[in-house]
Amino acid sequence: MTPKVSICIPAYRQTHYLKKTLDSVLCQDYDDYEVVITDDSPDASVEALLAEYSFGPRLTYLRNATRRGSPGNWNRAVALSKGEYIKLLHHDDWFSNPTSLAQYVAMLDANPGTGFAFSGATARSARSGRTWHHYASERQIARLRREPTCLFYRNFVGPPSSTIIRRTSFLEYADNLVWLVDIAQYIGILRRTDFVATQKPLIVSTTQAAHQITSASHADPRLNTYEYFRLFNEIESSIPAGLRHLYVGHLLKLAYRFGSLSLEHIRRSGYDGEIPVEVVSALNGSSLHRAWELIKLRLSSPLRGFE
Repeated sequence: MTPKVSICIPAYRQTHYLKKTLDSVLCQDYDDYEVVITDDSPDASVEALLAEYSFGPRLTYLRNATRRGSPGNWNRAVALSKGEYIKLLHHDDWFSNPTSLAQYVAMLDANPGTGFAFSGATARSARSGRTWHHYASERQIARLRREPTCLFYRNFVGPPSSTIIRRTSFLEYADNLVWLVDIAQYIGILRRTDFVATQKPLIVSTTQAAHQITSASHADPRLNTYEYFRLFNEIESSIPAGLRHLYVGHLLKLAYRFGSLSLEHIRRSGYDGEIPVEVVSALNGSSLHRAWELIKLRLSSPLRGFE
């Protein structure tokens, strides 16, 4: 029988985190689910941990013969799943309470025309142990409804573990992105379907952990330059009329921030697509012209009032 929801867990070592993830799944009071675990580990540590659990026929486990990396391993888990709803749960995140899965499912059940739902999260720093409540404000949610591309400025949806997606609305994670892979997927889905959201922290999400790709990505100039220019190129046609200049301005601010102060720097990042003419003009201008462009960008920043 096809399960209602597939809990897809792409794993890679870190079994001390994965144990929390699995324990939180077994504690759920909603039981119409399957668990799909795809294992990118170079050893048998994940498989050994799973031997301690009794998921029975609910569990599909695959250890990849060749490491797929992120997000290839995420897509592999989804490809093996069968449920109507896809609930990605990273191996270092876990459900915050026994009713979390039921609440995720209820959001889509109550909105049959909706393909995407997300929740708040209790973010937990692996460095300090500090926790905080991450959630989208009412203002952000309202903006997202009319302008899905606004996630280009800030990911207030949260990590993939914060989401549940109807299979008919699911889009694969782009295998040519790392830092912005979740944002690109969210925008792609939300261009095609409506969403529902709750500010309740239905998961606990690990942040600032040494093993996480995001820890090494957020300050990488080449990676950020490549991915932001690529994402802009992909979403440009969906940016609402009259707002394109704000997106270009944000792109140019990022170029200044990451030191991509010439077209050559942008090309060195590996990006070979079209560069907005406004960026070309600003980067080819004099130092005084660049300074004035940056001042104008700060004054017109779309992030003002968008926290």
